[in-house]
Amino acid sequence: MEYVFYILAIWTVGSGLLAVLQRNLVHCALALIAFFAGIAGIFFTLRAEFLGAVQIIVYVGAIAVLILFAIMLTRHVTGEETISPFSGHAIWGWLASAGVLAMLIYSLYDQLFIMSGPPSQATVLDIGNAMMRRYAVPFEVISLLLTAALVGAVVIALEEPREKK
Repeated sequence: MEYVFYILAIWTVGSGLLAVLQRNLVHCALALIAFFAGIAGIFFTLRAEFLGAVQIIVYVGAIAVLILFAIMLTRHVTGEETISPFSGHAIWGWLASAGVLAMLIYSLYDQLFIMSGPPSQATVLDIGNAMMRRYAVPFEVISLLLTAALVGAVVIALEEPREKK
């Protein structure tokens, strides 16, 4: 069973790299779907069937379709325009990436070195109760954020290009 995990790990890392490095946005989205499916497979090999099923339903099903829908509404999907990795806009991307990396390192440090004791054994009932009671408001806020992003993509796609005088 260990070799299945390694195959899925290679699949997931490879499709994640393809999602980042492809020039065509549709190909990026398809590689992202393969990445999400690889993550679901890893959950299944770790005997976390509920999380694997949620991964397939939510990410492979809903989020990937949302991303593809938003991509299809935009004008430039081929990646023919080039952006310098050191331009003004890219600097903000580098700063945001550094911030996310710092948060990940902090959370991993917190999880690996500070916590002690055995991990908790949460059941599906515990996860459902937490989602519908404790995390109901953040869950709804995220759904509103995704809806706003979709509406923004539609507005950007339907905006008529202004003629230069």
